[in-house]
Amino acid sequence: GFTDPLVKEIPLWNYQSAIASSPKNAIKLCDNEAPSLVLLDLECFDSLETRLELLSSFQHYSPAIPTIIFTARNELAERLEVARRGGRLLLDRSTSTPQILDAIVQVMQRVSPTSAKVLVVDDDTALLEALTVVLKPWGLQVFTLSAPHRFWDTLEVTKPDVLVLDLEFPDM
Repeated sequence: GFTDPLVKEIPLWNYQSAIASSPKNAIKLCDNEAPSLVLLDLECFDSLETRLELLSSFQHYSPAIPTIIFTARNELAERLEVARRGGRLLLDRSTSTPQILDAIVQVMQRVSPTSAKVLVVDDDTALLEALTVVLKPWGLQVFTLSAPHRFWDTLEVTKPDVLVLDLEFPDM
């Protein structure tokens, strides 16, 4: 069916999958397995309301389970309802397997962003603030330093994964 190519491809991306044949089975799987992500086909199960209630139920877990929704319809009302109930992404059922896998990666990165540490060293405090604003939404821990004489101490304390240096400091 619709999910066959995806189920074959998912293990190659180091993901595990399970298929639920009913809303009750989906809830049971979520209770027992605590999935990182749910793919929900709005064309399956009994009624649209049942499917939307299932989508809402994923938001009651702690943390909420991000959900990618598949639909054969492209109706604004359905899109709005999916968004209201916590759907992270709505894809057409005809979306290719590689595109679905890319979407999974994107949603997973938003849910559990990298925890890399970045140390930015520059005497321009406005630049330090701007870089912090730009980098933090990516899930990065940003440390800034405008006093170059504290560089080694700060480097040892923060142990950054990435170091951004201004090569021209006054008096240095």
